[in-house]
Amino acid sequence: MSSFGENLKKYRKRSGLTQRQLAEQIGAKHNSVSNWETGQNEPDTETIHKLCAALSVTANDLFGADSSAAISCDDLKFALFEGDERV
Repeated sequence: MSSFGENLKKYRKRSGLTQRQLAEQIGAKHNSVSNWETGQNEPDTETIHKLCAALSVTANDLFGADSSAAISCDDLKFALFEGDERV
């Protein structure tokens, strides 16, 4: 299991959500969360943003980055897409 997957599972459980409930909250297919947690797939940037909002965490939390250098999901989106509002 990837650190992303492990972290996603940890924060999902902390929120008291099943995989299916989290998938429904973010508009993903029911088996997507399982695939992310086991490292079979990774979500796209838009979905990461939705996961952050649903779980009340930062992208750094999900990816296991140093919290002293935490960036928000919005900052990540800006960095990846150079502020493109269409994303």
